[in-house]
Amino acid sequence: MKKLLLPLFSLSLCSLYGQQIIRQQLDWQDTPQTFLFAGESIQQWGFAGAKFDDAAPSHPLWVYRMPVSGPGELEVEVLEVAWENYDKAVAPEDEQLGSQLRITTQIVREPEGYFAKLSGVPISKTSSGYRRARAFVLQTRLLSRGEQRGDPINSVLSDGEVYQIAIAQSGVYRLSYRFLKEELGISKLDNIDPRNLRLYGNEGGIVPYDINAPRPVDLQENPIYIEGEEDGSFDGSDYILFYAEGPNKWRYNADTDQYMLEENIYSQRNYYFLKLDSEAGQRLSEQSSLNTTTYTTSSYDGLLRYGEDRFNALHEIETTATGTGQHWYTDYFKFAREKDYSAEFDLSGFLPQEPIYVQAVMALRAATGSRFYLDINGQTLSSERASSVMIGGPNEIRQELAVNTKISGTVTVPTTELSLVLRYPHPGGEAQSEAWLDYIQLRPRMALRYPGQGQMYFRDSRTFTQLSTTFNVSGISDAVQIWDITNPTQARRQQLLRNGTTASFGVSTQDQLRTFVAFRVDDALTEAEAVGKIEPQNLHSLESHDMLIVYHPDLAEAALRLAEHRRQHDGLRVATASTTQVYNEYASGRAEPSAIRDFAAEIFSRDGSLRYLLLVGDG
Repeated sequence: MKKLLLPLFSLSLCSLYGQQIIRQQLDWQDTPQTFLFAGESIQQWGFAGAKFDDAAPSHPLWVYRMPVSGPGELEVEVLEVAWENYDKAVAPEDEQLGSQLRITTQIVREPEGYFAKLSGVPISKTSSGYRRARAFVLQTRLLSRGEQRGDPINSVLSDGEVYQIAIAQSGVYRLSYRFLKEELGISKLDNIDPRNLRLYGNEGGIVPYDINAPRPVDLQENPIYIEGEEDGSFDGSDYILFYAEGPNKWRYNADTDQYMLEENIYSQRNYYFLKLDSEAGQRLSEQSSLNTTTYTTSSYDGLLRYGEDRFNALHEIETTATGTGQHWYTDYFKFAREKDYSAEFDLSGFLPQEPIYVQAVMALRAATGSRFYLDINGQTLSSERASSVMIGGPNEIRQELAVNTKISGTVTVPTTELSLVLRYPHPGGEAQSEAWLDYIQLRPRMALRYPGQGQMYFRDSRTFTQLSTTFNVSGISDAVQIWDITNPTQARRQQLLRNGTTASFGVSTQDQLRTFVAFRVDDALTEAEAVGKIEPQNLHSLESHDMLIVYHPDLAEAALRLAEHRRQHDGLRVATASTTQVYNEYASGRAEPSAIRDFAAEIFSRDGSLRYLLLVGDG
C-alpha cells in the first residue's frame, strides 16, 4: 500500500491552477461505542468530528465545508487513500458501502457567499472484510454553471407553431397522419415539409430538488423518424416514430447494484412539443455495432414492481387525519395481517438457475419494535427492525408516526409458479400496530428473448464493469428494431447482425448501464395524447427584474393588474408568467413546484437584483 505524506495538522487545503487539493487525516477511536437503537445493539466506530444519523447509525460521516467562487458543480477525484482493516460489526446499512471511498458534494448559497459541502463515509467493504480510511487526498474542481444559467437565451418555444403532446408511460410512440391532423389540430399538415418538423422535451423523473444538480438549460431536441418524409410532404400513410419517457424513471446505482424507480408525485404525464420549423430537424441515427467485444450476454435484469399510490398514512392515523405529505402507499395492514401477492408478478422467461433479488419497503407503526416478512416459495425474508413509536398521548403528533423499514435479499425459485405472501404479525402481541406497504420489487434474471409483440426493455448490470459487450437477442424477425435509449433524449437505432431469428450487436459498456428497447415497427404502437397548440413563450429571455409574479392562468387578470400597480406605485421592474408557461420551459410541461424555483433562480442569477417572488393562486 502506498504511504501518504500528510502534514502534521489533520486537514490542509491548497489551490493549484484553479483546482484545490484537500488532505485529510482521521483520528479514529481506539474502541467503539455500543448502544441500543430500535431495540437492537448498535456499534459505532467514530473519529474526531464524525457525524451520525438514524438512517445509518453505524456509519460515521465525514463532512467538510469550503467557500467557492460561485454556483456550479464540484467535481471530486480521490487521489489517494490509506486504508486499514478493522473489526466492524455487520449492520443492515452496510449494503450502502462500496469497495472505494465515495464523496458527494453540494453547493449552496448563503448570505456570506457560495459554499461547497463535501461528505462521505470513510468505510469500505471488500471480499475480505471492512476497511476504514486513516487518511486521504482529494482533488476538487469547480465546474461553473454561470455560462449555462446566467445570460438570457431564447427558448425553443419562442417562435414557430408549437403543438403539445402528453406521454403517460415510457415507450416508442407513433404519431399518425390522422392523429396529427384531427386530434392535435395541425390543420395545414398537408402543406408542410415534414423534414422541418422538430420534437422537443426532457427526460422523465422529477426536476431535481437540489438547485445545483445538473439539468437541461432548455427543452432538448429529440431525434425522430418520419416515414415518407423524403418527398417533402406529409401524406396519409406517413407517420412519426420517437422514443419518449413518461413521468417516472428507473435509475441505477452502480455502487450498491440497485435499481430504484423515481416516481413523479406531481404529474401523471410527461410532455413533448412538436414544432413546425423552417429548418431541418434532428433525425434518428443508426449506431454501429462493434465487431469484437470483451463480454457476451444472452440475459438481462428483469424489473418487476408492485406499487400504487393509494393510501396516505397521515390520513389513516386518527390523530392526524390530514391526508397530507409527499409519500403514498400501496396497501394498508391493520386488521388483515397478511396478503398474497403472487398474481402481481409474471416470471415468464426468467432463468430459474439464477437468484431473484428482492426488495420491499413498509412503514410500520407500533408501540414496540417490529418487522415484516415475505414468504417466497418456502423461503422467508425478514425486514430490518423498525423502532417503536409513540401511540396516544398529547405529544403523539409531534413524534415520528411510522418508521420505514426494508427487506433486501435473494431467493431461488425453481419454476415460473411464484408464491409470494407478505406478513406483518402483531409485534409481541401488541394490539396497537398498523403498517403500510410501499412497494415490492423483484429482479429476476431474464432470457434475452423478444416475446413476439409489444416493447421489451433490457439492460444488464453485469456489463457495467466490462469494456464492451455483445448482446445476443433471440426471437427477432425482420420487423423488429432495437433502439439504444441509454440517453432517453438521444435515442439511436442499433445496427444488428441477424442470423435467423437471433440478432447480435456490440457496444461499449464500461462505467455505463446501456438500456435498449426492442419492438415491431408494424405493431400497434401507442399514440400520444393530444394537448393542442400553444402560444409562443420565452421566459428564458427575461432580463434582470426586481419582482416575479407567477400566477395560475385563471387569475391572470388580477396578477397582471397587480404587476402594473407595482411598476407604477413602487417603481419595480416586474415580470409575470403563468404556471403553465413556467412548467413548459422548466419542467417539460409537468406541474412541478421546483420549476418555479428554477425560474426564479435563473432570473436571480442575472445580476442578483431579484428581491420578490409572488405566487398567485387559490389554496
